Amino acid sequence: MSVFYSKAAIPGLMLNDPPTEISERVTLYVPVGAKATYESLRGWKKFKNIIEVNAFPYSGVDGITAPTTDDDVYYDLRGIRVKKPSCGLYIHRGKVVAVP
Repeated sequence: MSVFYSKAAIPGLMLNDPPTEISERVTLYVPVGAKATYESLRGWKKFKNIIEVNAFPYSGVDGITAPTTDDDVYYDLRGIRVKKPSCGLYIHRGKVVAVP
């Protein structure tokens, strides 16, 4: 199972719901005391697995790259599918990757 860490006690606004294949497979870790807030807000409440934690293991992406091909599926960090990813960070196969 893939994971996503959000250190924000009050999360950012999501204009669109994340794709079901992300919201059902990704475990969302949030600060202690923030779970109810995430469960009440558009987009965030779609995550099936929201877990509160006191500490986060890391904060960032370091040295991960992924090649892009026409049959690969990429999403931006808001969960919106991207057809032709350019240089930046994306969600690919349940992980955050950097496309060079």
